[in-house]
Amino acid sequence: PNLTSVVFWASEVYLDPSEGWLKRVERLYANKSRIHGIKDFSDMSNLRTLVFSFSGFAEFPQNMESLGCLSELTLGDYSKGLVDLAEIDLSSFPCLKKLELHAWYDTMTGIPKGLGKTGLTTLKIYHQQLTEEEKETIEVSTEKMGILD
Repeated sequence: PNLTSVVFWASEVYLDPSEGWLKRVERLYANKSRIHGIKDFSDMSNLRTLVFSFSGFAEFPQNMESLGCLSELTLGDYSKGLVDLAEIDLSSFPCLKKLELHAWYDTMTGIPKGLGKTGLTTLKIYHQQLTEEEKETIEVSTEKMGILD
């Protein structure tokens, strides 16, 4: 009942959305792992930190806006699934301070909506599918927020 953080390392993981601990977990870290079973982020509604490195969801969950407490989202070399960043609206995350989205393969498309969000202290977005217009939007948003990254 006191579980708040989970770390997966080099794993193929199936999470049962009906498990009660998923509603309580605040931090999820995955390195070189693929996570199956979570179809909707509301199954992990208390999540504050989501950090993936060379990891991903088999199917990127829906309803990311249900993570109203999210303060850090890092998808570093998101390589185990596909994600359309345009489906993420940053205005749904008033607590978000750090956003890092990287992929060196064709696993990401688009950029999140609401990049002008003022609460961010870190903003890094890079993937193979970025258009020149999206790169410019990221650069302008970073400058407006005073972020040097």
